[in-house]
Amino acid sequence: MRDIKAIWFDLDDTLFDHTYSVCRGLDAVCSTYPALDVLPSDELAVLYNRALNAVYISYLHAEIDFPEMRRRKLKLFYEAVRVNEKELPAMNEFHAIYDEAYNSHRRATPGSIAALERLKENGMPLAILTNGTREGQADKLRRIGLEWMIPSLATSEQAGAPKPDPKIYEWALERSGQTAGNVLMVGDSLENDVEAALRCGLNAILYAPGENQPTITTGHGVAPVIREWKSLFDRLSTTKNPK
Repeated sequence: MRDIKAIWFDLDDTLFDHTYSVCRGLDAVCSTYPALDVLPSDELAVLYNRALNAVYISYLHAEIDFPEMRRRKLKLFYEAVRVNEKELPAMNEFHAIYDEAYNSHRRATPGSIAALERLKENGMPLAILTNGTREGQADKLRRIGLEWMIPSLATSEQAGAPKPDPKIYEWALERSGQTAGNVLMVGDSLENDVEAALRCGLNAILYAPGENQPTITTGHGVAPVIREWKSLFDRLSTTKNPK
């Protein structure tokens, strides 16, 4: 790829298969509390992640603590599922079941490890730029076999600002010594990873297994889309940040 001297990756639902673990966690809760089993696990996961995303940004900004974030998330999730909360577990019981299953089913997204190893063998500098705590995100990397990426892990906790805030990209560029136009950001979030990166002058690729279009247009430029990791190498020869 022309001009690219480093590639940064998001973690959750990019390299780490967060949604798969969510599905398994919800399956475990549903097996104990059948009242929640009103939709297929992948549809429940959409509602769960939507509730999580609605409150997670407040947690990242330190406006609420972790237990309060979980309480609000679960309330929003139960409201979205439209099931009487009296038939469902309270927060501590829910997470006792959910967390055990989520953690025991952590895995990398299909093909991601092989792609990173190939890039590493070719001498491409790699890093991870992710929202969350360093401790929690490092543990995910260990669990999925990417512990060698931990020295290059950069988190919103360290930066003092979460994606899509430009401050985290500015901090990461200063930390790495890279020039924005020489960095490629790869992630699953259009807002956090693609639009935010393009706005700060980086190149960007959207990782979206369910997307059929080869590119996506944003207010800050056009970004290629990859549905599987092997497609990344085809894109690397052509991707530039459109002006």
